[in-house]
Amino acid sequence: MTPWGRARTSLCALVFFALCLGGAPHAARAQLDMTGPWDAQALIAFGPTVQCTFDLVQTGSDLAIAGECDLVGSITATATIDVMTGDFSGSGSAGPVCPTMTLTLGSAELDGTSFFVSFNCSGGPLPVVGGIYGYRCGNGVIDSAIGETCDDGDRLGFDCCTDTCVFKGAGLVCPGDENQCTDDVCDGAGTCTHPNRTGSCDDDNSCSTGGTCVDGACTATSVPDDTACDDFNDCTAESCQGGVCAATDKPDGTACEDGYLCTAGETCVSGTCEIGPPRVCPPCRRCYESNGCEPVPFDGMPCDYYDHARVLIKKTGTDSVKWTWTGLNALAVDDFGDPTASTAYEFCVFDSFAADPETGVSGRILFSAAVPAGTSWKSKRNGYAFKSADKLKVRLKAGSAGKSKLLVRAKGPTHVVNYLPPLDELHVVLRTAEGVTPQRCFQAYFSPPITSTSTVYKGEDPTP
Repeated sequence: MTPWGRARTSLCALVFFALCLGGAPHAARAQLDMTGPWDAQALIAFGPTVQCTFDLVQTGSDLAIAGECDLVGSITATATIDVMTGDFSGSGSAGPVCPTMTLTLGSAELDGTSFFVSFNCSGGPLPVVGGIYGYRCGNGVIDSAIGETCDDGDRLGFDCCTDTCVFKGAGLVCPGDENQCTDDVCDGAGTCTHPNRTGSCDDDNSCSTGGTCVDGACTATSVPDDTACDDFNDCTAESCQGGVCAATDKPDGTACEDGYLCTAGETCVSGTCEIGPPRVCPPCRRCYESNGCEPVPFDGMPCDYYDHARVLIKKTGTDSVKWTWTGLNALAVDDFGDPTASTAYEFCVFDSFAADPETGVSGRILFSAAVPAGTSWKSKRNGYAFKSADKLKVRLKAGSAGKSKLLVRAKGPTHVVNYLPPLDELHVVLRTAEGVTPQRCFQAYFSPPITSTSTVYKGEDPTP
């Protein structure tokens, strides 16, 4: 046979083979069918996720949608779907919230298990956009046509039905029965079983030992009588008696702890720790249950403005603090209260931006002093003067605008400057003590300093 003949024969064979393949019958691919109940969530842009349920009816390429969503109410829509690709779009309404709803970019899985579609609402109180995710699994109906073997109405998968609505395998963990002497495993058919187990256990009894699981229960041996135990009550004394932690009341008046940071001096009464009186914090601190006594630079009281202020702090062999303050506005003697009788004060120097080492809050205390009411105060023609045996002096002088003056001077071993230099700004304040009414506050700020070293701090505002 000539070469051309051989080529022609081969070409004919290929053509015949192709025609045979092309003419061979194919199995028809199953078309998508979304008919049935669906569980869904509507994700609203800049809004909540809303739970929905839908019933879908598909007739050819026509899709009818009816259902309800939380917060929205009834929803109806129609759509056209490509049964070969799962793409669909349509329109409908969702009551007054969404009179006109447009569905776009719809896409369904070809196995009929899930879909997503974007929606756009108009004509209502506000325009709303978002997306809807729909699932067959989680609708509470077992649909064997899509491979479901269970459907407990959710897709959490915590029990023996997975988040794809098929049984968990035998031996896989399921929710416990709160019995440490049983295992919690799926049986492979959707049921969580709790077979007894062996081994050690804890019966949660401080008066027993050697706990082991027997027939699904924790069995233990009692410890010897008079073994110490604890019922976590400060007002009882405890010991094991017959396998039980027995308690007897401690004498009334025994110190105890009531668990509150802002009480102190608690004592036992008839086996119970009575709540103590309010805790008294050192000067310039207030008590909060979150931290206990913490620095409080601002106590919520109004503070008088100043025209001029100076501060000099020394941390040498003998620490000392001197602060002078001139008021911007006029002050009358009555503005100081009556410190000879009931108006107690406190003097505070706060390191504004430093953290308190005990509580971590800002406003670390560099210096503080209590100025109690009473006989250490003397009335003056234009105010009051305080002098204590430990060398604390305070002068309150009333006057017209720019003439009212305050002076605080502390020196000696009982007046300790906690540290120098401060981190940055100093906040110096003389104010009425906690619980005193009416409240009064005189303050000044110093930043930057004139001098700031480990032994001397000097500030003035306004700066010279």
